[in-house]
Amino acid sequence: MAGIADFGMICALGATASECSEALFANILPQMSQRETADGTVVPVFEAPVIPALPEHFSVYECRNNRLAFACYQQVESAVRAHAERISPDRLGVVLGSSTSGLDASEFAFEVLRQTGYRPDTYNFDTQHAMGSLSQFVTELAGAKGPAYTVSTACSSAAKAMLSAKGLIDAGICDAVITGGVDSLCALTVNGFGALGQLSTERMNPLSKNRSGLNIGEGGALFLLTRDSAGVQLLGGGESMDAYHMSAPQPEGVGAELAMKRALDDAAVCAADVMYVNLHGTATRANDAMETQAVKRLLPETMVSSSKPLFGHCLGAAGAIEAAICCISLADTQGRLPAHHFDGSYDTQLPVLPLASVKSRYRDGTIRRVVMSNSFAFGGNNCALVLGESEKGERE
Repeated sequence: MAGIADFGMICALGATASECSEALFANILPQMSQRETADGTVVPVFEAPVIPALPEHFSVYECRNNRLAFACYQQVESAVRAHAERISPDRLGVVLGSSTSGLDASEFAFEVLRQTGYRPDTYNFDTQHAMGSLSQFVTELAGAKGPAYTVSTACSSAAKAMLSAKGLIDAGICDAVITGGVDSLCALTVNGFGALGQLSTERMNPLSKNRSGLNIGEGGALFLLTRDSAGVQLLGGGESMDAYHMSAPQPEGVGAELAMKRALDDAAVCAADVMYVNLHGTATRANDAMETQAVKRLLPETMVSSSKPLFGHCLGAAGAIEAAICCISLADTQGRLPAHHFDGSYDTQLPVLPLASVKSRYRDGTIRRVVMSNSFAFGGNNCALVLGESEKGERE
């Protein structure tokens, strides 16, 4: 296990972890923006609030994705500095997930090139778009000298990055790792999911018989993982690969279930210990069908919800943002669970799962709160994380 010393986040719910926490339990659905796809369809999307500009000496990294990362890093900077004073710089690592990286900067540069015949002087692929640039940027922010790399496995990127970061600590390679993930809105992801027919023209409606697809979102969350004990810990995780289809999941959720089983084993907890599951919950026909089957077989009595109607599907950052949602819930003194937001018309063709409501709480007399967060990606690339309180019976 690895302790979560601190975390920061930004998404449509808010610009900081505290804002997101307040909005999560206020149960007010955020306003949405609109984007137009290549075929002229107007779809709703979730944009992050005002994003801070990068310091001038980091201008070579300028792109929306890195500004989102900077917004998250500012929230954990004091914790990073405190740990950096106690450990060697080569024992501080950076492992992040992303699927877009600075694609927005490349899209802008390409449009300028198309119109003028010249690439903008300010464009630098290596520091703005290359997948490694995200971790390189955060490494320079933190002054870290340990292992630094970016994981890019579509919608499971951030979850897999967090599990990889825990592995560096478990293996004794690092004493602390900055981990999580960031993804930004850009034309490629909106048009790509539009081409797949997976975008809804309304707010996404997970597990509903009326669901019609997902909404693209953006944001990120960064965590400082350490080998020290903390109020909330990353207890373990599990991974699997369907090897079924390039974009569709295995229909019965066999690979998803395997990832969840491996997560329980890695965390040394049993199914009965898990009190809440944050579903991948994309509101697509295929995902909701396979995921509910997998959860029904493994965790049939566990409360579940999809938090994506609050901030959209943030793709490579989804696993980190939703792990942060779990951290907020685990630390909540009132024991509140993230509520499931949909139109109330549960799809009767899906296995019935207990949905968390605004009144849902952790079980009374619980020795330790334990939750699971699912992230499933193209190609059946599956990852499940288990998070929980570090000390039995300890409450803030």
